[in-house]
Amino acid sequence: MNPSASDFLPYHITNAEDPALLPNLRKINESDETKEKCLEILRKDLKNVEDIEPCLEDDFLLRFLRVSKFNTSNAFQRVLKYYQQFDITLEALKKVSLPVQRAQSVKYIWISPRRLKNNSA
Repeated sequence: MNPSASDFLPYHITNAEDPALLPNLRKINESDETKEKCLEILRKDLKNVEDIEPCLEDDFLLRFLRVSKFNTSNAFQRVLKYYQQFDITLEALKKVSLPVQRAQSVKYIWISPRRLKNNSA
């Protein structure tokens, strides 16, 4: 089965309210009501965790809620795993010692999780 042009979304869509995304929003149970309710529950749960200082911004938390189809317990577990993996990576990087010139010549690309609002970089 080859996908048709209608199966793809343009790259310039930057908000979830775009009409082209409505079928996907229904599939993951996203609505204004569930979004607000689930964000509130997830924030409350994360504030009770003592080991981490989680990011509580809407955009960050919505990533976990959307992939969990707005199931707050699954999203909560995903956030915890995210921070656990972050700690594991940080510990591994602490053990690595490279001269600056060698680190700059590494062929891997490091990409920020954020982008400019005008998509210029």
